[in-house]
Amino acid sequence: MLIDFLCEPEIAMQNYEYVGYAIPNMGAIELMGEEYTDSMVSNPPEEVLERCEVFRHLGDDVKVYDRIWTEIITSLF
Repeated sequence: MLIDFLCEPEIAMQNYEYVGYAIPNMGAIELMGEEYTDSMVSNPPEEVLERCEVFRHLGDDVKVYDRIWTEIITSLF
């Protein structure tokens, strides 16, 4: 029931307005119109996307990142 609720176009639109993440809900996109489709944040042009990077799963290396990050955070306190 929660998923059904979140997928309602009006609710999906409110969620987008709160968190700002791009959404695949066509009903919500239609409700927002140009506010959504013209957004450079939600719909960056191809030349911007070509300069972006994708986060990849680090596998076991995530443990190294976690250890280093923990050291950084604990050194601040």
